[in-house]
Amino acid sequence: MVYNEVEVPRGGEFDLILADGTTVWLNAGSKLRYPVEFVGKERRVFLEGEAYFAVAKDAGMPFRVEILQQTVEVLGTEFNVSGYTDEATIYTTLVTGKVKVATDSGENMILAPGEQSMLDCRDGHLDKREVDVEKVIAWKKGMFILEEQTLEQIMQKFARWYDMEIVYRDKELKDIVFKGVVPRYAELGEVLNILEKTNEVKFDIEERTVIVFK
Repeated sequence: MVYNEVEVPRGGEFDLILADGTTVWLNAGSKLRYPVEFVGKERRVFLEGEAYFAVAKDAGMPFRVEILQQTVEVLGTEFNVSGYTDEATIYTTLVTGKVKVATDSGENMILAPGEQSMLDCRDGHLDKREVDVEKVIAWKKGMFILEEQTLEQIMQKFARWYDMEIVYRDKELKDIVFKGVVPRYAELGEVLNILEKTNEVKFDIEERTVIVFK
């Protein structure tokens, strides 16, 4: 089978239509490997990073996404999956339809719309919860939704989108929790100013490095 590979750099995003009509939106710092044509009994693609899939229906050929230690299986649905190699958790969020999430260690679960599975890559534990789907897929609509996220989680997203390195002068700052909405296409300085208004943290930008301090 012949494969194509798309790698989206930090600071970029990309969308494409696969041979079966499935549409994929790739977030910054993501990589997708997929067949030029789907043949056989399944449609299987390989992902690192984050992507939103609108899967074309084909009951006779299930669509499967392999991402790190997990496989997501669908027939025809829309879902978001995020699994970066520098993060400890893989998140799979179902928008419509039904998906099955299976781990390499043998755990599996079925998701209903509005549910999100969380696979801890450190111990292989799989869990799920209800979420606000619109907040999860806000990246696709040009927004960062900071929903009870730590500064470390937020800065990981910013680092990929703005292609920056992050340095903490005080490691304890990583655990500060923020809530809010930040425009994805704003300048980095503007985005950091929004966080600084909380008086919890300050930032300096030196070339391609963001220094975080109190």
